[in-house]
Amino acid sequence: MNPSLSIVTPIYNATKTLKAYLDSIFNSEYQDFELIIVDGMSSDFPEGICKDYKVIFEQIDHQCESDHKRNRGVQLARAEIVLFLDADIVVLPTSLGDIMNVFKAHPEIAGLIGSYDDAPGAQNITSQFKFLLHHYMHQQEAKYIESFWSGCGAIKKSVFNSLGGFNASYLHGGSIQDIEFGYRLKKNNYQIYNAKHIQVKHLKKLNLWEWIYTDICVRGVPWILVMLTYRDLSLKLNANVKGVVSVLSAWLMVFLLGASFFNKSLIYEFLVMLVLFLIINRGVLRFFAVKKNILFTVISTFYLFVYYINCGFCVLVGPLYYAFKKR
Repeated sequence: MNPSLSIVTPIYNATKTLKAYLDSIFNSEYQDFELIIVDGMSSDFPEGICKDYKVIFEQIDHQCESDHKRNRGVQLARAEIVLFLDADIVVLPTSLGDIMNVFKAHPEIAGLIGSYDDAPGAQNITSQFKFLLHHYMHQQEAKYIESFWSGCGAIKKSVFNSLGGFNASYLHGGSIQDIEFGYRLKKNNYQIYNAKHIQVKHLKKLNLWEWIYTDICVRGVPWILVMLTYRDLSLKLNANVKGVVSVLSAWLMVFLLGASFFNKSLIYEFLVMLVLFLIINRGVLRFFAVKKNILFTVISTFYLFVYYINCGFCVLVGPLYYAFKKR
């Protein structure tokens, strides 16, 4: 008899977190599932860990993008509901059951996404900021969302296959195949449910450089290319009105601070923009203060500034790169 849920997880040298991930899956209250792990020639021998669990383990004989592995996992899946999870997270005992309950309560939806929880596993400031910000932004979104997320996202297999799955060759070097898939879902009028109560703990530790590189090169610029490709510049998820104003104010602050070395009076305009920036982002800063402390909030204000500078840089570079690719 086929399971009601197929979990697909791509891995590559993921043994640091793999056991914790597997333990959380198999300690779930909901047990009518199969777990499919697709590996791309890892050198840290994940099969040694996987052999102790009831998993379907397949190793592709070459390194490839995660979404190529996800597509292969769906080919092996026997259930109609396919849940994509990364191997650097842990789920709650209730998570799998909660996912299935959403599909039962909302038969009209094609899929759903969860979010990271408000207690990231890694304790360094960069990881805490990055994943708390992710949690906050997803919690602010509407009930139905015009995007998809393969870190913790479920989809009906029939819908996934009808759209051709993830485009594993799309914008090679980026990691936005799930976002591009979300645009195809929207184009075909499928609904994705924003399941705010389904949250997973992210264990990954990011340093400052990894965060900036990922935000710009892996997600930001490729995301702009997707928006331009689909000619869809509507504001959603990270790219909302507050985000746009925050980007403009952050870049104006950079300009005014630099210009103030030549014209001291511009420091007052800089302070005005700083106050505007703080007012616009008072919600997330209040969230940081409640979840952590005042010191973390002060440091995170700088991180938030860098985040929006990164976003603005992606908006500037993305169209240029798009024009270059078109040529």
